Amino acid sequence: MDHSQQVATPETLREIKRGRAVGLAGKNFSGRTRLLRCWTGFDAWDGGQEEAEPGKKELSAYIGPEVYNSISGLATTVRQELLLHSPDVLDGNPVSGLVENLRLSSLYERNPFTLSGGEQTCLAVASGLALGPRALAIDCPTEQLDFEVKVRLLEWLSNGAGAGTATVIADNRLAEYEDEFEQVVRMREELSCESPERHLHFEPLAPEGNTCGMHFAPCGMRLDALEFGYAKGPGVLRGVSASLEPGLYLLDGKNGAGKTTLAKVLSGVLRPAEGRILVGGCEARPWREPGRVVGYHFQNPDLQLFSTTVEEEVVAGPRALGLRGEELLRRAEAALGAFGLSRIRGQHPLDLPFVIRKRVALAATLAMGRPWTILDEPTLGQDDATSEAITRIIANVLSCGAGVIVITHSQWFRRRLPAKVLRLESGVIAG
Repeated sequence: MDHSQQVATPETLREIKRGRAVGLAGKNFSGRTRLLRCWTGFDAWDGGQEEAEPGKKELSAYIGPEVYNSISGLATTVRQELLLHSPDVLDGNPVSGLVENLRLSSLYERNPFTLSGGEQTCLAVASGLALGPRALAIDCPTEQLDFEVKVRLLEWLSNGAGAGTATVIADNRLAEYEDEFEQVVRMREELSCESPERHLHFEPLAPEGNTCGMHFAPCGMRLDALEFGYAKGPGVLRGVSASLEPGLYLLDGKNGAGKTTLAKVLSGVLRPAEGRILVGGCEARPWREPGRVVGYHFQNPDLQLFSTTVEEEVVAGPRALGLRGEELLRRAEAALGAFGLSRIRGQHPLDLPFVIRKRVALAATLAMGRPWTILDEPTLGQDDATSEAITRIIANVLSCGAGVIVITHSQWFRRRLPAKVLRLESGVIAG
């Protein structure tokens, strides 16, 4: 289907009929998020057109890339979270079919904050639809979903099951499933949000440069029968074993397979119930010194950011590892420059939009210069130009002898990574 001539405007979104799902394409800082927030009534239209804001008269919902912010925090289980939004959502509500379709029923007793990013996205969308809103904006969290799950969600939204809701889905990887939409609209430059962040330029280092101004200490890593499980849930890791030499790996698997859990075990955020991690032939206990061997870029950058300025965030890891003086400053300058953050070094990270917070977290992780780095959904919220730059930075890190493990659901990004695939199935590395 040819969508090339359809332009996103306030009028275009107002005309979307209930029961339809429309795709919204646009670059970072094209004004896409502002348009969606205005459409759902969370921000005012320019000119103060109060009567045009559906959120002023009828319930609307907005789910942003920080999908964890769309979970209430009032429920300790997925079942309770869904029931908070509609008492009949599990039996009789039209959304109950979507709950089954997205396989949320198998997660009923799990704590929502222990779910994977993709599972949280499914929960947030189902909860939002359970409210019966007139308008639902889904602003980029779908980038964390398996392709098959995206298609199932879109089919459900478009087949009349959500007849009371008009839905707009923005996704930086929209091209991967654009033909599944009946209509796609695109942002135009004159609607761009005029903000300082819009004018940031992503500045990857030259190919001959060392990405973060340091040398890595190459070493192999062996995973020996690692096991881990969350409370009130089945075991997630059930004997993960693999031998890894420095290089690029793609940690693959469906939503909920345990990819992020394994990343947190390797980096020391979680302690395995059983098994060993061997680095350079010696047993490592990363939970005692998180980040000492494996640096981890969180899928959710807000779990990683804690400093009061961008610059302090970037140097916090190297400083904790003992770097001081000129070496610390050199590494900070290299990381800030590589990720286009030099002009906002003095700003508070949490005052920045999600797309920039994600870059700050990436810069902070790579500035540590660990022998191994895990990047969890590094292109989440990032447009194609920025994602291309991230591939070049990964290539630079690899050229220094490091090991890099990438977790991503983007087929577009995967095709640009010459990586060995580690597929996680049923709690083990398959093959």
